[in-house]
Amino acid sequence: MKVAEVIEKCSSENIWSLWEFEEEFPELKLVASDLNVERDRWVEISTNVYECEDGFVGVSGVSQVYSEMMSNSDCDCPCSACEYEAVPSITYKPKKSE
Repeated sequence: MKVAEVIEKCSSENIWSLWEFEEEFPELKLVASDLNVERDRWVEISTNVYECEDGFVGVSGVSQVYSEMMSNSDCDCPCSACEYEAVPSITYKPKKSE
């Protein structure tokens, strides 16, 4: 599936959580999760990035509900999607002694 198709389908459907998104698009490969996390008392919203045929799509939506009395749709935050790009980065770790 192409990035534009995923964005269009995500915006036209009522997808209320990241796990609902993954059920709707099982063919997409998850490449990064829990980015841009926003938490409040009742809900957590974050962004997951998925690999498509022609690039990457970032999907923001409900990733955790802290109240047993609330459903995903009660959070009033449907998933949104936009195109993402990979950004290479360097990290460091301790060198192993020989």
